[in-house]
Amino acid sequence: MNKRAVYALILANISFPIILEFASTASPLRFYASLARILVLTAYFTALLLTSRRVYASVLNTLLLFLLTYECFKTPVEFFYAVFLSLLVLYFSWSRKLVVLNLPGEVEEFRSFLASIKKLKRPGLAGMAPLFLSSASVSLSLIAVLYYLLGSPVASPVILACLPLSITTGFSLLVEDYSARRAVKLGFASGLSTIALIPLVLEASQQAGVGEVVLEGKGSPSKFLRLGRALAQLEHGLPVNEYKGFPQHWVSRDQPCWYWRRVRGDINLPVKSLINTHVVIAGASGTGKSLLAKKLVREFSRMGKTVLIIDPHGEYRPEDIGLGEARVVDASEIFLNPLELGGLNPLEKAKEFSQTLSLLFGLGPLQRIALEEFLVKAYREKGIDVNDPATWGLPPPSLQDLEKACVESAEPFEEYSRICPYVKMLARHFPKQSPISLTSLLDRPVILRLNKVASDFSRTILVETLLYSILSAMYSRRLWDLVVVVDEVRAVLPGGVGDRILSRLFSESRKFGISLIVISQDVKNIPRTLLSNAGLKIFFNINEPDSLEYAVKSITGVSTSDKEIAVSTALRSLKTLEYVLDIAGLNKVFIAKNPYINP
Repeated sequence: MNKRAVYALILANISFPIILEFASTASPLRFYASLARILVLTAYFTALLLTSRRVYASVLNTLLLFLLTYECFKTPVEFFYAVFLSLLVLYFSWSRKLVVLNLPGEVEEFRSFLASIKKLKRPGLAGMAPLFLSSASVSLSLIAVLYYLLGSPVASPVILACLPLSITTGFSLLVEDYSARRAVKLGFASGLSTIALIPLVLEASQQAGVGEVVLEGKGSPSKFLRLGRALAQLEHGLPVNEYKGFPQHWVSRDQPCWYWRRVRGDINLPVKSLINTHVVIAGASGTGKSLLAKKLVREFSRMGKTVLIIDPHGEYRPEDIGLGEARVVDASEIFLNPLELGGLNPLEKAKEFSQTLSLLFGLGPLQRIALEEFLVKAYREKGIDVNDPATWGLPPPSLQDLEKACVESAEPFEEYSRICPYVKMLARHFPKQSPISLTSLLDRPVILRLNKVASDFSRTILVETLLYSILSAMYSRRLWDLVVVVDEVRAVLPGGVGDRILSRLFSESRKFGISLIVISQDVKNIPRTLLSNAGLKIFFNINEPDSLEYAVKSITGVSTSDKEIAVSTALRSLKTLEYVLDIAGLNKVFIAKNPYINP
């Protein structure tokens, strides 16, 4: 085998991770990180090609190294551009007769190399061990030392990915000039060179988070929320140990600024440290929202909370959330009376329900006032007096009673008659029957599936009624320790419907042990009152400009531009299962990852 080719492979494989690291992070290259990574991969291929003059070996070696270091490349587009430039280099080299396309010749060389290895069996395994040790240790040590001397944090995955190639090529070089005496000398020398591994071991230990827990406190493990693995923390000061998941081009080296510092460790959050246990989750489809929601459900269940999941698309299963005893309930088969007072007085309920119908059906002001009057009349005919709290506990009217009140009052007034068709439609979709009690519904974990409910407005009214029932049971102290998951909140409660009840639950339910998890694909669909009152805000990848600005403001508030840039860059750069975690009250913001493990 040609020594020049082997030396070229060793040099290229050792230098590649270092150059790739600095191409992505070192100033001023980090401003053009994507272009720099393309050029590094192309240069790597060019160096192999022109030094070894072996086309197919260079192509395979480059492809393998790209696959091993794929995490360093942000998009496949970078690889495709590198391929295009490499093809241009190959064509130029071939046209100038700098290389020759000779597949049979390269295959024969490989066979010759294998034959050389077989011959090494004669000295025995004892003679081969120092040989292998020398090639492995030298490669690893050189990489570690160079990284340490250059002052760059060691990217262990990248280095370790390059080691197989370095070891193989180093081994092949030693095969060329093998002798037992030389192998022993090289083995001894390489054993001493392992001292250079100390920087790598220290850095790898730091990356693995040995002995480091990002958030911790005293108490029972059942009182902690396990929120995943921390990758970075937002901090203000002179940059130290920067996070390398994306270029931090705004960072200043000579003055304090907001930046992402690399951290490692599990986020075990003491529940008592939170202002409340309400959670808002937002991010594009496929980023990992549902997986994290299921993890949180398991965490709250571990704390002894009852679980209610409002599932609009039928995506949740008991085994997915680790609750085999959970009951799946078809919402189309249960009945909740929308005219239940739910902790309100009759006049407040009339205003609330008429506002809901106004948002759903686009009613005008006069129609809304007329509907309020029908509702008050329906309550009065059931003996429920607006001015007499003693009557508020009586059985409420049904939608059929409301329809009757509408028909009786509609004839003299045109505005009243315009309301009746809507009331009749509601009465048909909510037939008169015995409503299910909240106690029997929540006697164990429940997944309430809405995908078979006949109409969107029926689904909306059903969910809003359920939330008001929870509020009423909470105030009467009939309900404790409950976690409610509302998935795709704007699909369930569109057009602002339900904002008031959700806001009340967010602001008033902590002392009752009730937690809400509200999930949405678009953060703009989450009311600001919920964002401002949530104990935990979790954002997955966001790229849409308006949504990005909305999410950034909810984290930074009135802040400096570099903090906004730091948060905005992170949100746009998050990978699948990665998210930005904002912990209210502790003033801590993390980039974290959900290492989803089936229970």
